[in-house]
Amino acid sequence: MVDNIMRLMGEVHFVSLLIGLSMFIMGLITLRFPAKEINYLYGYRTKRSMKNQQAWDLAQKVSTHEMIRSGLIIIVFALSGVIYNASTLIDSIAGTALMLVMILLLFFRTESVLKQLESK
Repeated sequence: MVDNIMRLMGEVHFVSLLIGLSMFIMGLITLRFPAKEINYLYGYRTKRSMKNQQAWDLAQKVSTHEMIRSGLIIIVFALSGVIYNASTLIDSIAGTALMLVMILLLFFRTESVLKQLESK
């Protein structure tokens, strides 16, 4: 059964599915077990998010929701490979671009919210 699924999806979509699932699961884990204190090991860690505890807490909340949403979007893309069968090159480019855009959006949206907090 796994072989049939992998054949249907192709390698590119399988990798996208794994990345999407990883982001989704990590988002759920950080939603359930958020990093409570500022640290250098766990959580959304940028200069802006580590300025104070209020920024840290907000960054953990926003980035977690963004990670879950990004993971779901990537999963939908990966599963679309079962329905729509494009060339491997197009799938590779689209999958890579989508993953990069979703990661960049996660950072952009979280940093935007933190910037708004700073300006208050």
